[in-house]
Amino acid sequence: MAIWSHAGGGVACPDADLGEGLSKLIEDHDPADHMALFPAWRDEIARQVPGAKCFYFAMLYWAPGSEHQASADPRIVPLGVEDIWTNKDRKPPEFRHILGIRDGDRVASWAFACPAVDMYGEPFHSVGVRTHEDYRRRGLGKAVVSAILDRIAEDGMVATWECRADNVPSYKLAMSCGFVEYAWTLMWNPPGKDWR
Repeated sequence: MAIWSHAGGGVACPDADLGEGLSKLIEDHDPADHMALFPAWRDEIARQVPGAKCFYFAMLYWAPGSEHQASADPRIVPLGVEDIWTNKDRKPPEFRHILGIRDGDRVASWAFACPAVDMYGEPFHSVGVRTHEDYRRRGLGKAVVSAILDRIAEDGMVATWECRADNVPSYKLAMSCGFVEYAWTLMWNPPGKDWR
């Protein structure tokens, strides 16, 4: 894994040679187009770790007081884990808040906040959202995320959001809710290994 902050940090990477190669690519890239780094990084990893699969994630940050539109949508209701967790083979994460919008028996859109602790021991909430494909492009995701951010603000916490670089709708949703970029993470697996 490599982590890079376009706000002025170097590359954190456990492999020194690979970290040096990735850092060189940062020095040579156009600062206005950091998304262009992903293909260059992917190629450098493929050169040094043949057969590796790469994933590039945006890491975004939100704090109380950040601009976001408070949600007053009366359709938003608290949900339980049983309303949203269908994978019987995996234990669900610890959710602090789950809010959603129902359409009859179906959960059309839901957002969550999970408590976590950063590498410095500081608590935060990790935020995510899911909208059923039949309900997309109606503003439901933004409504439930805004409601979750209201709850996080009441808790006096900060929030993070991660999404794959190619998930442009997720990235745009986070930015529209007041999140700001703070880092990019590049993950890769050696051949035959699954990062999850």
